[in-house]
Amino acid sequence: MKLFSGKINDLASFYRAFLNTRREMGISMLILLFITFTLSIVFYLVEHNEQPDVFDSWWSSIVWAYSRYIEGGDGVFEGGPITVTGRTIAFLLGIIGIAIVAIPAGIIGSGFMDAISEEKREKELNMFRDNLELAFRELVNVAFREYLQEHPDLCRLNNGKSGYYLPAYVPLAKLQLRYGMDTKDVFETTAKYPEFRITNLAQMESEEKNPDDRFVVTHQLINRPYGCFINRNSKITIVAPSSVLETLTGWFAHYLAMAGGFNLISKETEPKLGDFDSYAGITKKVTVNGYTFEELMKNKTKNADKLKLYKQKVENREAFLNDLKAVCTGEDSWLIYLNTAIMNSTNTDEFHFTMSKANGSDPMVLDANLAKYQKLVDDMTLMAKEDFDYSVIQSDRYPLPIGFSGYKLKEKAPETVFNALKINVGAPAIKDNRRMILIYKMAQCINEALGGTGMIEYDAKYLTSRHYGLRDYHPTV
Repeated sequence: MKLFSGKINDLASFYRAFLNTRREMGISMLILLFITFTLSIVFYLVEHNEQPDVFDSWWSSIVWAYSRYIEGGDGVFEGGPITVTGRTIAFLLGIIGIAIVAIPAGIIGSGFMDAISEEKREKELNMFRDNLELAFRELVNVAFREYLQEHPDLCRLNNGKSGYYLPAYVPLAKLQLRYGMDTKDVFETTAKYPEFRITNLAQMESEEKNPDDRFVVTHQLINRPYGCFINRNSKITIVAPSSVLETLTGWFAHYLAMAGGFNLISKETEPKLGDFDSYAGITKKVTVNGYTFEELMKNKTKNADKLKLYKQKVENREAFLNDLKAVCTGEDSWLIYLNTAIMNSTNTDEFHFTMSKANGSDPMVLDANLAKYQKLVDDMTLMAKEDFDYSVIQSDRYPLPIGFSGYKLKEKAPETVFNALKINVGAPAIKDNRRMILIYKMAQCINEALGGTGMIEYDAKYLTSRHYGLRDYHPTV
């Protein structure tokens, strides 16, 4: 029977098993030693009267008890117990002596098997990650391919062949059928690798419609503690402050920035799932599970894990604001915030523009650039109506929130000069199978109205060789 394969992984697994079980071993050894000490006291009480010369003190009985584990007591004491109770204790100590070896061995053995299982599961999750990336490599859809062929300045497709691109999502059912991944596999893979996320497309529908659940996996580039930052040295930056909360917003923002040659800042991660910290409106205080820093500090030991989450949240906010500041380079720089709007009976417009708080107060577009802002709204309105039959509106229905990060940036760095506006895009427009065409037309409108550097050209080789999971989009980022 082969006990050791000679691979360093075996030693690593054994070491990990030891580390994972050292607490249990320590507790078991303390219990066994305490039992031995207690038995030695009883042993002294019964043997001292019968053998006062041999067991003449408490210490001698304690030494005899513990020496049983080393050499059975021989060589330390000339005689052994002569009372029934003393011999019973000696018998019990013999059993404990076996347990002192057997229990740690059993604990380590169990930990070793667990370590092997964990290593096996980790390899499986790595394989599932590769499967997810394969699932996200998809041919450019027919509608977008025809659009690209009509506009060769945007993307050259050799001989009319499609390149590959990243789809907005992959249905959970597809992963189960094509790659043999069950729900647990998908959940654990997305939990381990934050560039993937499980979401429900029903969240993009109004509850008025009673939508059916449809679970999908999305894919996003992660290169910052809070999510994604790509600096293309453009004067225009697409900001998705709530992508971690909103279905498909991050994907839409990523392609809009990529098509137009814009910078991208996208909030894609959370230190703790479920305890969301949207950057659409940054509150004054960071909280963890609803607790402020002052409340957590009242019991630092108990809240040690929560304090780590608090520190990570603070650092994420700082990184986000610092990246915002890096792309705000003057009065010709623009921050365009994207949020998804759920359509319902009271909200029927696919696009909503705003640049200020309620009632038009505290505008974030400089007076010198108001004409550019209005041109963007006018051009977008015309494009949306003529090409997609969408409506565009400017109103106070979705004003900039009090905690808008543009205001926060002004507080942090008053010398920073920039323009900011927010576009709420209706969920149906993002879900529409023409969304790639919409993205390119939006990018054109933004470039022409705000003076961008122009659309980026992508050839079929780029689409084929690099669009293979978001990790491979920007190898230098």
